[in-house]
Amino acid sequence: MKFFTKVPFTSDIRMKCSDLFLLSGSCFTENIGTIMQKLGLRVEFNPHGILFNPLSVALSIENVIKKVAHNQDDILNYNGISFSWVHHTSVHAENEDELVRRIDKEKNQFLLNLSNANYMIISWGTAFYYRLKESGRVVANCHKQPAALFNKIFAQPHEIVDSYIRLVQNVLEVNPGLRIILTISPVRHIRDGFVENQQSKAALILAAKSLCEAFPKTISYFPAFEIVMDELRDYRFYAEDMIHPGEVAVKYIWERYVEGYFDEYQQEILKEAEAIVRMKNHRIVFSGSENAVKFEDQKQKMIADFKARNPTFRL
Repeated sequence: MKFFTKVPFTSDIRMKCSDLFLLSGSCFTENIGTIMQKLGLRVEFNPHGILFNPLSVALSIENVIKKVAHNQDDILNYNGISFSWVHHTSVHAENEDELVRRIDKEKNQFLLNLSNANYMIISWGTAFYYRLKESGRVVANCHKQPAALFNKIFAQPHEIVDSYIRLVQNVLEVNPGLRIILTISPVRHIRDGFVENQQSKAALILAAKSLCEAFPKTISYFPAFEIVMDELRDYRFYAEDMIHPGEVAVKYIWERYVEGYFDEYQQEILKEAEAIVRMKNHRIVFSGSENAVKFEDQKQKMIADFKARNPTFRL
């Protein structure tokens, strides 16, 4: 007897452990990116910090490609700290010059990675976004400023599609062989309202569908949202806030991702990497004991052998 409905997912994409992955978007990319990073895969994620809405994600990547310079209008000075309107709050500095230097450094690194990447995974969290009333510019984060400064807007599917058609065309000029994976974050944005959150996710799903149809050789869709909603609908798969997927759910989504995109040979490499990570995280109580010395020797030999066969891993 089956007690849940498994979301069918297959793909003609065959990823390799040696590939370079770029991740951008909502906090869901942080979860998956962290797993990939711990396994030693070549992954770079969220250079602009966590971005929730698709328009801000697109704008952040376009700014890098077009080498748009950061200016005074992009910066908010608040409580002695400088923030950027096109970045998450985590991207900040003690003064404007330091912030611009940090952002420019990250832009240059992101452009280099974009030129060489095999895959870019983009996760959208919500269709709601904010514009500054004074300038009309889209902001990536309100940085806890008064709500009266912003207009809250619901991005229609066609708005998202239009912005990403331009983005994809620009991205392919930099890296013609790049494959883009779109996914919708399963994290519910209930501050927007329960019904509004569902409407938001629906708009994102429709936009993703249109983009996959417009760029069938470049864009594909990974059903992370659907897996959580249909396979993991029980609250035991959520974190304490009952909004974010819990550790078990994130791990399960990663397993489905691996099953869908990596062949058996690559999956075996990932299992080896997981075994090494477990060994590295193993806590040794008596470090000077004979068993501890043997364990450390075995671990180092295992890592050296693995790296000799898989030189791109960052273990």
